[in-house]
Formats: sequence, structure tokens, C-alpha cells
Amino acid sequence: MVLANNTNTLTETNPTGIYTYKLVATSAQGCPGDTAVKTITVVSKPTNAITAVNNCSSKSIAITASTTVVNDVINTHYISYGDGNTSAINPHNTTYSYADYGTYNLKYVVQSSIGCAADTAYQTIAVKDKPVVSISYSNNACTNSNYILTANASVTGSSITSYAWLKNNVLLPGNPGSITENNPAGSYTYKLAVNSAQGCISDTAVQVVLVDNRPTAGFTANNDCVGKTITITNNSIPNNSSVSWLWTTSEGQTSTDLVPAFIYNTSGSKTILLKVSSPNGSCVSTTSQTISIDAYPVAAFDITEACLGKNIVISNNSTGTITSYAWQTSNAQQSNNAVPQFIFNTPGNYSIKLDVATANNCSATLTKSTPIQPVQLVVRPAIDTNVNVNQPLQLSITGAATYSWLPFSNLTNAGSSNPVFKSSIAGIFPLAVQATTAQGCKATASMTIKVFAAGNYLFIPNAFTPNGDVLNDQFNFTCSGLQSLSFFRVYNRYGQTVYQQNNCSAIGWDGTYGGKAQPAGAYVYNWQGVAFNGQTVSGQGTVVLIR
Repeated sequence: MVLANNTNTLTETNPTGIYTYKLVATSAQGCPGDTAVKTITVVSKPTNAITAVNNCSSKSIAITASTTVVNDVINTHYISYGDGNTSAINPHNTTYSYADYGTYNLKYVVQSSIGCAADTAYQTIAVKDKPVVSISYSNNACTNSNYILTANASVTGSSITSYAWLKNNVLLPGNPGSITENNPAGSYTYKLAVNSAQGCISDTAVQVVLVDNRPTAGFTANNDCVGKTITITNNSIPNNSSVSWLWTTSEGQTSTDLVPAFIYNTSGSKTILLKVSSPNGSCVSTTSQTISIDAYPVAAFDITEACLGKNIVISNNSTGTITSYAWQTSNAQQSNNAVPQFIFNTPGNYSIKLDVATANNCSATLTKSTPIQPVQLVVRPAIDTNVNVNQPLQLSITGAATYSWLPFSNLTNAGSSNPVFKSSIAGIFPLAVQATTAQGCKATASMTIKVFAAGNYLFIPNAFTPNGDVLNDQFNFTCSGLQSLSFFRVYNRYGQTVYQQNNCSAIGWDGTYGGKAQPAGAYVYNWQGVAFNGQTVSGQGTVVLIR
């Protein structure tokens, strides 16, 4: 092909290929020269491409670089990673790990062996973090009560754009960061996944929520006594092992039993608290009750006077917060008064029982026995007594516990059971003694003491009339001031002893001798004895027997 050209230069633009050029030069004289031949190869401009792929949550990027050229070869090519680092020469497929998440601009530079450079290939790559999510929920729930589940989500280098909640694998509507739930009793499984603005999806967070029926706490506790186990009835619903129990008292006692065994060691007002928890521990019901604890009373009483036929005298010394008294005697007398009135009309030994109780029926019992006997005083001398001036007379009394003599001016001890009487003057002295038994029964006795002037030892009548009319039928006398009577003798006119005695207590002469009544007339007597002071004394006289 002859080019229409007549110059010494030629500019050509041709497709890729091999071209042979020939040049013939002709001189001005018209002489042609030899033909010059030149073969030229036209090569293509290199082409290149770069692609990069990363997975969420990975900083390692898979990079694919490719290039082509026609009629030539690639001399050099490299990748600029956009973080200031460059790949080795002539890479192809490679993996590059970035230090941080973010967006980076990749550049791929290519040059052929004859210096033809490809256009720079660019690729923008996002090194993406995978979101992390958890569900915030502190405990389980109760039936028909609100509970809240909150998403805790984060991602580096991006933001969270959506939330996907599932309940028991059913997608919940909306796209909230938290949900409020209210469900019947049961088990509920919640799942949550979130998306980032870069399209990365988190792993699924799972939260199981147990929703329990709320229990109802209820119990009754009885008032009781110190030292006794309190009677408690657990009325809670449910009332079985599906719930847990926590009992506490105002004195620090605790129990996790269905029915606790509490014992109080002090009296007063006490509070018992019951906390019932559902199986998952989140449903709680509480209730409390205040009870009173009584100390045991003390039964105590004294029988201060227990006399036959009279109300016995009782002092009630019982202590405690007593609300009831119950008295019972061994002969079936009863009383509910604090101080009873009992009368025993028959002598004997009787028991008296006292039961006392508080409002909480804390009780105590005491039984005492007491004799009920008539007061039998024995006083000696048993009859009115004659003594002489300054003669001591020993008195005695038995049958009681304490004694009081009146008047006491001539007695050695007015409170004694055996005082001594002595008077310095003659006269008639009545004495009375008041006696009290151990049971408090009182009685009195009395006597009269005749005090004669010194020397008067026998008081002898001068006549008697033994005629059976019970008046002066015996000839007797009264001794005074004698320790003992040695003899007392009566003689008839013939000097015969018709009567004699040697003590002061004989009944006297009845006017007979040898079983025969003696005639009326005068009879002689004499006597001898020992005076209270130890001296021997004697006397004589006459008595007239009157018929």
C-alpha cells in the first residue's frame, strides 16, 4: 500500500498488530535509491482490575488483582492499600490485614515492558466490624407483671441500624432497643440480633425468662407461753415444695421449713414474718403476725387460819399476768375467786389445790394440805386454885401454838405456855388465856386463883349434912399453900378414926363409918402437911354432923 505522502516523516496510528514499512528515496535528478524496510509491532495498553472482599468482624481482606496486555508483557505492578502501605512487586491474589476497622482506598498500578502504563485501578474497601449484642435482664418475672429486656449492642467503626427480637422463635413487631413484656406463667425464650450500618449482623443473643405465678403468703400463729413451741398453721398458696419459705422472728430466729418450730424465752409482744418465693425467686409475697407470749405464772398461797366451822383464811401470793383462778378442795368445794371462802365442818386433813392461768392459758398448780381440828385447850390447874401470899403457882396450857395471858402483872411470862403465878397480896385473881393454833384458830380458857394470907393452909367447914340432898353431903376441905398433905383424920367421941385422907383431892367424909351412918354430933379432926416453903404445918378442930 503506497501512502499518499512525500515527506521524510510519517505519523501513524494503528491498531495492535505488526506493520512493515518500506521507503524509497528519489534524488532530484530522478534517480531512485535502494528500498529501506522497517517492521513495527504495535502493542496494546495494559488493562488492570482489582477486587477486594472482607467478612464482617475480620480485618483480613482478600484482594484479587489482574492485568492484561497484547503484544507485550507486564513489567511491574503493585497495590497501594490506602493505609500508607504498599504491596510487594508483581502481586496477584493476596490477603492483607489492616490494623483498624475503617474505609480504605485501594490502588492498583500496572506498567508493561515497553513502558506502557495502565490506568490506575481503584477499589474502596470497608473493613467492617461485626456487631456484638447481649440482652440486659436481671431476674425472672411474675405472671401478668411487666418486665423489660434491653439490648446492649455495639460495633466499631459503624452504628447499629436495626434490632430483631424473637419470642419463642416468633418475630416481634417493631425495631426497638428494648421491649416490655407481660405474660402468663411459663418459660419464654427471647432471641436478639442487630444489624450495623455496614450490613453486618451480630451473633444471636439468647435470654430465657421464667414467668411464675405469684404465691400468696398466709399463716396463723397462736398466742402461747414462754418455752413452748408456737403452734403455726401455714395457709400460703401454694402450700408445697414448689415454693420456698423464709420465716423470721423479731428475736432473730429463722427457718426455711414449711412450718417452723419457734420457741420464745421471754414474754411480750412478738412478730413473725413469712416470705414466700416462687421457684425462680422473683415472685415474692410476705405477711406477718404479732402474737403475745406469756410468762408462766407462779401459784402461791398460804393458809393463815384453818378452823373448824369457820371460813378458812387464805392469802393468795400468786404472781404473773393471771386471768383465772381455779380452787378445789379434797371435799369437792370449788371457787374461781382470787381468794376463796371454804368452810370445813368435819375434823380431818384436807388438801386445797390452786390452778392459775394467764390469758394464753399458761398455767401453774400448787396443792397444800391443812388439818382441820377443834381447838382443845388443857389448862392446869384444871380447877380454881387456892394459894398463899408469895406462893408460886406453876400454870400450864396445851393445845395451841401461841398463848396470851391476861392480866399478866403476876405472871413470869404472859406469852408462855407454862408461866408461874405469884401474888404478894391476898385476894381473888381471875386469869384468862387466849390461845392460837398453828392454823390460826383461836380459843380462850379461864381460871380463878384465890390468894390467902400466910398461914391459912386448909379451909375446913364447921358442919355438914349427909342427908342425900346433894347439898353439903360430904365433909371436905380446900387446901391452900401446901406442897402435900400428910394426913387428915376425923375422930368420934370414943377416939376412933372414922375417916382419913392423905391428899387434897379426895371427895371427903360422907358421915359413915364401917358402912353405917354415924350419929349427929361433934367430931374432932386433925391434920398435918408440908407447906409450899417446905415447913411442916398442922392443925385441928371440930365439925358438926347434922342429920
